[in-house]
Amino acid sequence: GPADRPGSQAAVHMADLINCSGGLDGRPVEVIVADVSGDAATTRTTVLDLLDQGVHALLGPPFGDYGFRVLQVTDGEIAVIFTGSTEPALADSELLAYLVAFNDTQGATVAAEFALLRGWNTAVTFSSQGPYFGYNSIVFRQAFEARGGTVTADYEFVPLETEDFSEAVAEIAADPPEVIYSPMFASQMTALGRQLSAAGLEIELLQSDAFDATGGYNLSDTDGIYHVTHGFPADGSRIVALERSMTAASGLAPSSANFAALAGDAMAVIIAAYFASGRSDDPAVLGAAIANVTDVEGITGTLSYNGTGLPMKPIYVHEVVDGEPTLALTAG
Repeated sequence: GPADRPGSQAAVHMADLINCSGGLDGRPVEVIVADVSGDAATTRTTVLDLLDQGVHALLGPPFGDYGFRVLQVTDGEIAVIFTGSTEPALADSELLAYLVAFNDTQGATVAAEFALLRGWNTAVTFSSQGPYFGYNSIVFRQAFEARGGTVTADYEFVPLETEDFSEAVAEIAADPPEVIYSPMFASQMTALGRQLSAAGLEIELLQSDAFDATGGYNLSDTDGIYHVTHGFPADGSRIVALERSMTAASGLAPSSANFAALAGDAMAVIIAAYFASGRSDDPAVLGAAIANVTDVEGITGTLSYNGTGLPMKPIYVHEVVDGEPTLALTAG
């Protein structure tokens, strides 16, 4: 899917780079890509097959429901590093389960703080019941109101499906907020933006990292959208270096440079844990070492776990200008 394809491609590419430079401490690195989508039985069979092949760590899928199925199989015996997921409940160092991204609580809170810093004191949210599409909006509303803002309404949408927001736009027109926040897909936010403009409404649009995860920078009509994300592709940054390297190798740029970079972060964390564990081949020992690695120089920034499953690292807010990201805020 769009959220995990760039990560899978980046992990394979990183292994190629490591091997071209002599391997990890002289040892070759192999990345095996396996599909765990489908039911729990499919996930179990796939993960057990990987374990039978002797893998030393797993890079987990980007969505919580698939991730929890993987953890049911691994049961704390091997590290699972979730390269694209922001689901808070997945981060559990006792189960050797780690994020390399910020979690939804952090991301939505930063979005609320950013809106208020911009002077946007009234907000409307769009949400859909569930862990990501509902939870992010809940956290945003709570953080926004706790800091003095006012949320005037919440409207439901169906992820990936809803494209007609006319009823909500008509209600919003009666009492326009200063900002609309949602974790909806990028294509849905652009559709909402067009319908707001057609109604003569000038309202700021603020998104979660779903904008990046669902290919927002490959769409039109995105200028002016703000979104929380995982890194800023500044000239000379490691994100840009990785994107250019992947493009040169395959002839095709990753659909999301930031989600490719998160997989690069995961590879850097595994390497750091390998040396911290005394070059251990035991997946459990290697996985436990991740919780104590600090100051890992990743692709999106520096990561430190401090005994937890969640890294301390920066969080970014971008504004889309001329179809490209511009840095609006760095937090954390």
